[in-house]
Amino acid sequence: MSDAISKTLMEAVVHDLRFAEKKITKKEACSRLGIAYNTARLDKLVEAFLDEKARTESRRAANRGKKATDFEISTMIEMFLEKEPLTAISERLCRGTQFVKGTLSRLGIPTRNADCDYFNPQPLDGDFQYEELAAGTVVYSARHQEIGEVRRKCPTTGETGYWVYLASEQNVAIAWYDLLPLTTLIEKYNLKLRLGSGIDTKAELAQTLTRAFKHDK
Repeated sequence: MSDAISKTLMEAVVHDLRFAEKKITKKEACSRLGIAYNTARLDKLVEAFLDEKARTESRRAANRGKKATDFEISTMIEMFLEKEPLTAISERLCRGTQFVKGTLSRLGIPTRNADCDYFNPQPLDGDFQYEELAAGTVVYSARHQEIGEVRRKCPTTGETGYWVYLASEQNVAIAWYDLLPLTTLIEKYNLKLRLGSGIDTKAELAQTLTRAFKHDK
């Protein structure tokens, strides 16, 4: 199927062409898909779409009731933190959106909420947070809904805060309770997260652990 044709449009056209009570003509189908009238090409697009749909449904059936694999978990986290919608992650892995959402939640990652913003951030699970963060720690900011790297502590009165360099390439001050450390997840699932200025999260993690080891000696 052509990348220029959305799956939603293809689904609707295939239904009306093959399965509707009152079927459309091939000429109308081509017109709706925005392609030249060519029955051979249309038949090829339709068959490719139906084959892919059958494979996807087969994979969904095979996955049903099974736990998420490490590969699936790393894919979920990476795609979500790259701001891909749950529907795209679900489609990629042939898993339900609720399954994806539940898996992320169990890992302490809050799924995006349209009602939440900078002034009304989603609360993070305290079981996955800690107040003391080393420089270089990769974190998720609930207020900005993006990842970043801790640079240093902020001199504040009261709550502990940190200067964080976000993936959008801006330095911001954030309270510790609005930050979710990703160190454990990066290490366990070998995550490859893209930060601003080409920061390599795996390399940053190694450096952070080295600094922490030297500090403890």
